[in-house]
Amino acid sequence: RAYGVTKAEVVLWLLRAGRDVSISDVDVAWIAPPYALLRSVPDADVLSGTDCLNVPYDADRSPRKSNVRNCGHQSGSTWSAWFNTGVMFFRARPAAVDMMEEWRDTMAEIKGEAQVDDQLSFNQLVGTVGASGRHAPKFRRFYPLKPASEDGRVVYDGNGSRRIHAIPVSQVCSAHVFHVQQSAEPRGCLVLHLTFVEGWPKNPAKYWRLREAGMLPVRPEPFDQRYLSFTPPQPGPTPPERHEPAPARAGNGWTVVAALQWSPRLKAHLELVDRHIAALRNAIGIARALGRQLVMPR
Repeated sequence: RAYGVTKAEVVLWLLRAGRDVSISDVDVAWIAPPYALLRSVPDADVLSGTDCLNVPYDADRSPRKSNVRNCGHQSGSTWSAWFNTGVMFFRARPAAVDMMEEWRDTMAEIKGEAQVDDQLSFNQLVGTVGASGRHAPKFRRFYPLKPASEDGRVVYDGNGSRRIHAIPVSQVCSAHVFHVQQSAEPRGCLVLHLTFVEGWPKNPAKYWRLREAGMLPVRPEPFDQRYLSFTPPQPGPTPPERHEPAPARAGNGWTVVAALQWSPRLKAHLELVDRHIAALRNAIGIARALGRQLVMPR
């Protein structure tokens, strides 16, 4: 929280100097400039990433009540908006200055071991989640979300006077969107924010995710020539999906033997799995006997 207060002070200093501000966490890699994004939402005083994981749903900001978890950022939404403060933009406007002052003061007031970080405190002051004290009415005023722009992509916060834009997850991409849903392809991502990466900081998971994406400019480790790789078994010609007619059912289904006779493709698939397991077993044994590191096939 002390870091959050310091961060807010720096942002305020820049805003008061008439500078627009972009802030991002240390686990963020920038892929492309955000200028087009900023031009697309001129009404927004503040822009923030989110924790939404449903890219198609998030892309549709048409007014509606229903939504999916952490994706309720369209006008009319009645629940589950959530802003991730790892990537944010602030325009040098009185409304943004007012929001930053309130955010700073909120974090500074938190005492003791209360489990409230800068992200939770930001969502409380916006009104996406319930809070006690002076932020309590904002939750009731924030929902349903009220449009602050003609296209509804900018909404009012719970204060009713500050305009905020939830940046689409196709532009500020979490590691789940980037690596799992897009197979490590940038596509429309302006930013890769390494959220939804398990194990950090106890293991270098985020470090390896950046390397996998080709976004960490590091020198490769020395090559000591003590490695072993292998080519896995390859499938043969694709057999037919099934033989007709279907075998007689046994109760609610078929026996394994009958199912494999009926579906040559399934039988060939399972046989290939067995060959893969055998090849991996042999490779592990050979690598261990030779004192080499096993390099798994792509």
